[in-house]
Amino acid sequence: MNIPIQFAKEFLGLDDMLVNIHGTVGKKWIVHYVTRFSKDGVFKKAKFEKGWNVFVHENQLAKDDEVDFMLDVAANDDRVIFNTVITRFG
Repeated sequence: MNIPIQFAKEFLGLDDMLVNIHGTVGKKWIVHYVTRFSKDGVFKKAKFEKGWNVFVHENQLAKDDEVDFMLDVAANDDRVIFNTVITRFG
């Protein structure tokens, strides 16, 4: 899943890392946040990769479903945590 560049720069940074995604019923997933740069070093892309498909499958996400991600700024350690809410459409 692609992440908007401006959000990634401001809140997640430019280094690859593990991110925690928390569901509404207490389930948790770990996904890989990865960044890509052009040959001349310009930040081009940020996305969730490994682990993202597990989140999609276990939540039975469909094409028109919407996932709201809320960055948990109260986490007092180095972990990045997103709380999520899924809205079903269709």
